[in-house]
Amino acid sequence: MNGNEAKTEWKNPDPAEFLSLDEYIEAINFEVYRNKNEECFLRIRLWWAFNDRIRDGKKIFLNKNDKEIYELNCKKLIELLNKNTEGEILMRAELYRNLGNYIECINILETMDKDDYPILKDIIKKECENNNKNVIEY
Repeated sequence: MNGNEAKTEWKNPDPAEFLSLDEYIEAINFEVYRNKNEECFLRIRLWWAFNDRIRDGKKIFLNKNDKEIYELNCKKLIELLNKNTEGEILMRAELYRNLGNYIECINILETMDKDDYPILKDIIKKECENNNKNVIEY
């Protein structure tokens, strides 16, 4: 294949396909991941898949089981995230807020460097002060 063929081939790629919420749950339950990084990847995508329900105008939990899965996933994800990477520290804070643990969320935000994500930290703190654990738009 010459260079021109490769360029043509990539002009119209197939759209990326993502797993459904149920497929992420299944992948995690069957432990299809090989290491903590892959588990973390799947758990983040599961968290986002639940949050997408809100973005799509639906209820985040369709039943009691959904809520239990969501909360367990958030707790496991908190354990997996790197405590030394600012982006993952912010993600941990947001997970605590989603679980309704506003004090821990704010405590984590206050450990971050004042110059890292100042607008996001302010938004998240305000949502904690309003006792809002729901998905918010940044």
